[in-house]
Amino acid sequence: MDLSTMIALVGVLIEVIVLLCGAVWAVGKIRTTTETLTGSLSVLSSSIEKLEGLISKLDDRSDDHAGRLIRLEERTKSSITRKE
Repeated sequence: MDLSTMIALVGVLIEVIVLLCGAVWAVGKIRTTTETLTGSLSVLSSSIEKLEGLISKLDDRSDDHAGRLIRLEERTKSSITRKE
């Protein structure tokens, strides 16, 4: 094996090592990003559940208030009718 062949082989070996390091780095970054996003989605899911609960409570309260307003209007109309 002459010197130029050995240099070419070392060059190819270095390229393979660089490619492997790049692939390992990329996989590591993807894994870290995936874990971060998974955690964020978990927090977001929990927040959405809490928000749905609050919206349900607000909806119930608005129904209660609507019923109260209807009854108050009926009482007001009946008291005005009686006075006339």
